[in-house]
Amino acid sequence: MSVLLAASVCVCIAKAQDEGMGYVDELSDYLNYEELDAFLQSGENSGDLSFSGWVQDILTGAQELSVGNILKLMYDRILQSFQTDTGFFARLFLLLTMATLFSVVSSAFANGQVAQTGFQATFLLLYALLLQCYLQAAELAAATLQFILQFMRMLVPVYLMSITFCTGVTTANGFYQIYLALITLCQSVLAGVFLPLCNLYVMLGISGQLPIENCLSGFTGLVKRCILWGKRAMLAMATGFSLIQGALAPGVDQLKRSALTKSLSAIPGVGTLFSGVTETVFSAGVVLKNAVGTAGVLVLLFACLRPLVRLFAYMFMFRLVAAAAQLFADKRMVGCVEETAEAIQLLLQLVAASLLSFLIVMMVMAVSTTGG
Repeated sequence: MSVLLAASVCVCIAKAQDEGMGYVDELSDYLNYEELDAFLQSGENSGDLSFSGWVQDILTGAQELSVGNILKLMYDRILQSFQTDTGFFARLFLLLTMATLFSVVSSAFANGQVAQTGFQATFLLLYALLLQCYLQAAELAAATLQFILQFMRMLVPVYLMSITFCTGVTTANGFYQIYLALITLCQSVLAGVFLPLCNLYVMLGISGQLPIENCLSGFTGLVKRCILWGKRAMLAMATGFSLIQGALAPGVDQLKRSALTKSLSAIPGVGTLFSGVTETVFSAGVVLKNAVGTAGVLVLLFACLRPLVRLFAYMFMFRLVAAAAQLFADKRMVGCVEETAEAIQLLLQLVAASLLSFLIVMMVMAVSTTGG
């Protein structure tokens, strides 16, 4: 008797699970992933990623989202990212070495103008070489920032639609305003103001090393502080507004949902059935929303991992060359290399701040709209 009862319970549980996943599949039909998949396939760093594939793998459990598995996927992509031109840094180190030898030899002449002219010629060559590498890093940062903005423009309608299935329209509209403001802020301020400020910083930083006394250090430091303050302000705004919205809007939708459930349960005869179906649909919406949000976070993170690692590699190699050349090279030339590394670090921080801002908003949305 107990065996039959256990078997009946297992059959009922399996039937309920199949029914719940059926609701998830029906709700998923209302979401369109085609534009996201097409956009990812056209990207250089995201061509091997599929948004719909990630959502389906998360729903079916085919993709295990353990810490070890995610770290392994990140490690594999990081290994594919180290494509920095090591030949460029070899030429840079050779140039610093030749400049030092030229300075030592020319200092033997009585006329110091020979050494000064040779230093200026070598400095201009170093200036061009550093700007060439910095421009590559700046183009990579700008392209990554544009990718983040375009991806979020496509992801936001899909994600907010999934939120309406489990929470309500009020929450979706509130977070839509935050996303719209954040996208506009990143496009107009980060891409339109701070990236050009990074370009200004590197030119001022390198040019200020040419005179014996750096007369541009004050203005260079001001530009750097403006960039850092803007980055921190954007992170604070994204975190603060999303936390406020996450604390208020879901409560209103939760009240509406509770009133709807109680109204349906009050219908004589079929009230309990309607109430149970409503709760099942809301639960299916939570599952779908979590799958879409998790897929969005992971795809965005994996797609930006390669350019972030490449920017970090550029910065690290410049700092390594500066540390090695500091043993023998002129301190003004070493300062040029250090200023270039600092400018690339600013680019890295801006891209990372933009990525982190969107990830924070998405995580706050995921936590605040889970509901009970």
